[in-house]
Amino acid sequence: MNDLLFRQKVKDSGYKWKYICEKLGISESALIKKRKGILQYKVNEVNAVVEILGLTVAERDDIFDLKGTR
Repeated sequence: MNDLLFRQKVKDSGYKWKYICEKLGISESALIKKRKGILQYKVNEVNAVVEILGLTVAERDDIFDLKGTR
């Protein structure tokens, strides 16, 4: 997980973490655990982040370490 890029994209979007959590349907503590690698992201959560932040495929792959998984 590239948390630095994820944080930058959230900052650039103007959204707050609380809003991201609400859209994902998870608590802020759950998101923190996912960002730290303690919990894994579900496919629908990754897709929601892509939609919310307007990420490109390359950005998605960089943030969620998905390079070469297709």
